[in-house]
Amino acid sequence: MKVIDKNGRLFGKISFIDIIVIIVVILLAAGIYLRFFALETTASVGQPSSGISYELKVPGVRSFTVDAVKPGDKIFSTDGSIEMGTITGVRTEPATYWGFTLDGTAAKCQIEGKYDLFLTVDAEGLITNNRFYISRVAELESNFSQPFVTKYASFTGTVTEINPA
Repeated sequence: MKVIDKNGRLFGKISFIDIIVIIVVILLAAGIYLRFFALETTASVGQPSSGISYELKVPGVRSFTVDAVKPGDKIFSTDGSIEMGTITGVRTEPATYWGFTLDGTAAKCQIEGKYDLFLTVDAEGLITNNRFYISRVAELESNFSQPFVTKYASFTGTVTEINPA
């Protein structure tokens, strides 16, 4: 028995075009299901806002950036269109990196004149489906890295911790 007969049917039963149509219908049904039932990427309109507290790590900044960031400052997304919260805590540690010594072993070394800046930020947002949304539009995730700006400084921070307030 031939795989495709003289009429273009697979095993003499179903045509190749019918198979393509069935595959397209299955993919379309899966897409509709994902769009309307599985992937909820925005929060509900009627849902009330709640407090969210998160910590940012800003590695390897100079002292003038540390001095420019104060508790009470508002923090924004890079273009300034989304308010990402208010800084409530600032702490610094000497910046470090892993390097190799002369004998070939790895050691944690301090970077002279640079600091790791840790910011605690409180914001209003939504918590829905285990997702955090700041100002109802900006999704916040652990290990999420993004440029931020304040009134006097700009930096790239990484979210290290998120807590509902």
